[in-house]
Amino acid sequence: MLHLLQPIWMLLSAGIIIPVLIHLWHRKPGRVLRIGSIQLLKSATVRHARSLRLSELLLLLLRCAFIVLLAMLLSQPQWKSPFSKEHRGWIILEDHAYPYFKKTIDSLIESGCELHRFDTAFTRINIKHLPAYDSSSVSYRTLLKRLETLVPPDFPLYVFSGDQQKRFHGPRTSLDLTLHWYTYTNKDTVDNWNAYTFAINKDSVREINGVAAYNGVTWTQTSKALSTPVLPFKVCIYADDHLADGRYLRAAIMAVQEYSGREIVFTDMATDKSPDWLCWLSEKPLPADMHPLHIVKYTTGAAIFADTLSAGDFTIYKRHQVPIKSDTIIFHDYGGYPLIGVNGNQYTLYSHLHPEWNDAVTTGQLPLQLLDVIVPVPSPGKHDLRAVDSRQLLSDNNLGISKRIAPVRTIDLKDTLLLLLVLVLAVERLLSLKAKKEVANA
Repeated sequence: MLHLLQPIWMLLSAGIIIPVLIHLWHRKPGRVLRIGSIQLLKSATVRHARSLRLSELLLLLLRCAFIVLLAMLLSQPQWKSPFSKEHRGWIILEDHAYPYFKKTIDSLIESGCELHRFDTAFTRINIKHLPAYDSSSVSYRTLLKRLETLVPPDFPLYVFSGDQQKRFHGPRTSLDLTLHWYTYTNKDTVDNWNAYTFAINKDSVREINGVAAYNGVTWTQTSKALSTPVLPFKVCIYADDHLADGRYLRAAIMAVQEYSGREIVFTDMATDKSPDWLCWLSEKPLPADMHPLHIVKYTTGAAIFADTLSAGDFTIYKRHQVPIKSDTIIFHDYGGYPLIGVNGNQYTLYSHLHPEWNDAVTTGQLPLQLLDVIVPVPSPGKHDLRAVDSRQLLSDNNLGISKRIAPVRTIDLKDTLLLLLVLVLAVERLLSLKAKKEVANA
């Protein structure tokens, strides 16, 4: 069935009256034959001149067809038809999965199943010309959810794919599909990569390397000597009227240094204008001549008692009121009150690093929080090869109580109409030029 997404453009087809009027206006004049008794033919000639006759009928039809096709093209036509169950089912095949299930897939194809690629378009493919590589990172769950818009709920689907955990991200929603899912585990692939490198002294660095396999990810640390010096991690602390806060912060950073081995150097604003971190534990404005990579600063305003609300493993006693135009909040207590905001490279603290404000500095939580900042735990990301448990593949299906409307197959006719439009225009131009040459030679 033909559907038009913008049917108002079909009014343009009324323009076919224009080529009709042009053809009626430009009639080919009759040739005058000088013969005897011309008076006897005078009345007949006059009647012939006044009659309406269409000339160049093929040209007229082509021009009218061009206008109608243009109107249909602008109307965005689509052909929709009910889903055909001429095949026994679909085989959804991920690249590289065929060798693991060759016998099963060949048997399904012989029984009448149609082969499709496991991608966003579920492209139909041939078993003799399988794709060589799949670079998609779209979640399997997202892809399978799209199938609900393509096939009826009782149509058999046979999915063959890998079982890598990184392809199962996203919500685990129910699938209203008749799904049979087969996975394989690639136990031969191991990925090694350097995840993080930092200086431990002037001539050496420590590398954190990842090793990923189907059964997990492990991390190893190795020290390496370098021929060229490596810059240390530079921290500048300005405490102003909060000297105790500065001492607590310095002690926490030194604990991180002792645990991780990373070389950390404390600098001052007089000698270093570009530290890695500027810890501005003051309500004063930031100096304009400092250009640190990151800034940690206190907010301004009066203190508010927090009624000992918890924030993870430590307790908040006092905090600042957050301004109306606050930064993006990245950490808050269990009461929902912001504790840390960020804006670009600037972090704002809404509580102080002092036992009167919270107990993070006395319970050992401050060094643990700083450890994730100074020596962050790397993520395996694209290197993750861990296999998912087979019990996590499918959710409960709704088959049997499904109220989902059977999908229809939609074919966009834009490209077809565009091709016809070009062909009609080309033929019309050829015939028009030919007609002009004949008139000129007459």
